[in-house]
Amino acid sequence: MKTLRRLILAYPMQSFLLLYNTGVFAWLQTNGGNIAERLGLRSDWMDLILESIRILAGNSLTTVQGIIGQSGWTWFILSMVALLIFNFLKGVLKLILFCVIVGLGFYLVSQNLHLLNQIG
Repeated sequence: MKTLRRLILAYPMQSFLLLYNTGVFAWLQTNGGNIAERLGLRSDWMDLILESIRILAGNSLTTVQGIIGQSGWTWFILSMVALLIFNFLKGVLKLILFCVIVGLGFYLVSQNLHLLNQIG
């Protein structure tokens, strides 16, 4: 329990996002399939569905209903992957900013030394 509390305090954004995604996942998992069944997707709905989903489903209504029913898993997995990518990019941006600041410092010091050498 202490380890879990320590992890939550160490990574508050990830902990909140995991809880939020779990709630969204549970809602989509329980209601996504029911919504698709109650709507009774008909052939006229195929015009309203995105082209990429139609291609993925092979122009099959039952496959589209299956995709909607599995949207909970899709949401959960994609949001966790997006969080990992975001954290990686955040680390890369910190490294780039650090390098820019250090490089700018070296540049300013070298310019200052150059001016001192010209004066003296």
